[in-house]
Amino acid sequence: MAIGLPAFHEVRKKHGMLKTDCEAIVKNALASLPWIEIGYMEDAFDYRTQGTMLTFAERILIYVGETEILVKSTCLFPAQFLDFGKNKRNIDTFFTQFNDLNK
Repeated sequence: MAIGLPAFHEVRKKHGMLKTDCEAIVKNALASLPWIEIGYMEDAFDYRTQGTMLTFAERILIYVGETEILVKSTCLFPAQFLDFGKNKRNIDTFFTQFNDLNK
């Protein structure tokens, strides 16, 4: 469970492949998740989740670098200082999809 203002969680992992291959897998993983696309920034995919009873919604940024991938999930409501573990679960969900497609 993350505490912050707003609450967030991030994970950085080495991907060990060409950046373009990693971006293709990220796109496929995101397409299979029920998240809403906000847009694409240079080297980053920008998505958000649906809100729940406990959380307003979360913004998920996925940065793809030459050697690593960084996934950050942040509560969208600025005053939400407690995320009930939702940001970590978002990242775990993404990496589960990513790893399934990267076999």
